[in-house]
Amino acid sequence: MKKHILVAAVGMSPQVVTETIFTLAKRGIVIHEVYVLTTSQSPVENFLKENLPVLAQYLNIKKPKFSKPNIRIYEEPEQMLSDDINSRTRSSEFTNLACVLLKELTSKKENVIHCSIAGGRKTMSVAMAVGMMLFGRKQDTLSHIIASKQFETSRRAFPKAEEEDQVILFDVPYIRLHTLISRIAIDKVKNFSELVELAQKVLDQRSQKAFLQLHEKELPLRIETSIIKLQPMQFAFYSFIKDEKEISVNKSEENTKKFYNRYQRFTSRRSDTSTPKIGVETFRKLRSEINKEIEKTMKDSANLEKYLIKSTKEGMNVKYSIPYFNK
Repeated sequence: MKKHILVAAVGMSPQVVTETIFTLAKRGIVIHEVYVLTTSQSPVENFLKENLPVLAQYLNIKKPKFSKPNIRIYEEPEQMLSDDINSRTRSSEFTNLACVLLKELTSKKENVIHCSIAGGRKTMSVAMAVGMMLFGRKQDTLSHIIASKQFETSRRAFPKAEEEDQVILFDVPYIRLHTLISRIAIDKVKNFSELVELAQKVLDQRSQKAFLQLHEKELPLRIETSIIKLQPMQFAFYSFIKDEKEISVNKSEENTKKFYNRYQRFTSRRSDTSTPKIGVETFRKLRSEINKEIEKTMKDSANLEKYLIKSTKEGMNVKYSIPYFNK
């Protein structure tokens, strides 16, 4: 079951929370829980405790869950309750706080996040928007709410029937980067700055055109801007798959002679005319070794999957191929 969660940056005008819940309800979206990121001076806690039950009753919906833990200010002891977001350091701390919360909430598939950037200082709104770009998924939305001057000066929590057109919710389109960055990589970063660096690195890698070249004289693979040195048998196996386009691993007898002839080109043991024992396990081991070397060097490349030896199972048969050479 989907759980709709409102996450809002709030300053001295907590009405943005109830106005957003109201306008979303008119769209058929019922908010189940509310999180706010704010400062200690904001009256949001008392405001929502007083007005959420009234709004829920008016809309004939269940009151959204909201309690002390849903109010995020600063968690570090030395930061505690910040009076305002008005310095570079505090802005950075707020951005970290927003990203931690959004990362936590978007990690659950059933959550649908509705992020409001209508309240608080501009730096708070920017932090929330950036956080959504990094963590927002297809189902998650970013919005801003605008009230008419007349309704804004009334200081009411939400509009009545005759005032509905005085409060408008605008959807804000945003670029979702979460598909570019693995969750494992995200979990390793310590703060927002590192996360931005990681995202930029991934984007730079994506802009790198796929390139793979084999140099038989020195036995390296040149992949994009990296050089990967392989052992003779590893290089022979990789170049063998490249030229064959696809090999059937189970037909080892058929492939052994071809592969060994290739291997002899890259080794000094030319006087040895015997054929080493090469079979299914040899091919599997070589594939694993080569892929590990490529993954170790190219782990941040958006084109990584194109360079790895791909394994495809067809019935009882297993086939190896290199996607880059099968364009």
